[in-house]
Amino acid sequence: MGAATISPLAGEKVKTWICAAKQASPWFSPERGLRCRIKNEKDEFERETCPFSRKGRDTGKKERHEKMRRLQTVTFLVRDYDEAVAWFRNCLSFELIEDTALGGGKRWVVVAASAGSCQLLLASADGDDQLAAVGNQTGGRVAFFLETGDFARDHAAMVSKGVEFLEAPRHEEYGTVAVFRDLYGNKWDLIERAG
Repeated sequence: MGAATISPLAGEKVKTWICAAKQASPWFSPERGLRCRIKNEKDEFERETCPFSRKGRDTGKKERHEKMRRLQTVTFLVRDYDEAVAWFRNCLSFELIEDTALGGGKRWVVVAASAGSCQLLLASADGDDQLAAVGNQTGGRVAFFLETGDFARDHAAMVSKGVEFLEAPRHEEYGTVAVFRDLYGNKWDLIERAG
């Protein structure tokens, strides 16, 4: 169950809404749109529209939401959880989103450049094949693209923290870019898009 404060609907003094759909996004239900329990000052009732949608707010009619898709999490092979977390946090200023013990020495460790962006699942390499792929997840090609709104700031900060850049910053038609390596040798682009 999720909970959030919303603006009152017409004629209602709404304090909170509680989503009854067991989804990652509290306002999204792929089967039938949102089913919310609206709690006002006197009683509770169910409303089968998203309180944030213009149509639902204006008419109260049932509304089906489009099924949205996005790439949320990518596996990133590591030799050691803690050294990888430390590098991403200290060198790239990533956020630690989750670190949950799974038993048997395994953990569910997720980092991201910022809340809401694509996440990296730091997965401890298991077996010779996975160990061989640590640092070479794309066969030597640039594997990841870290976008920034201030290239000069982030480039200077990363250099000061010991991040290895393989070239000087380049100004291309699409933006400013430089390739760097992570702690295992995977190649990344630091890029600020033009325009």
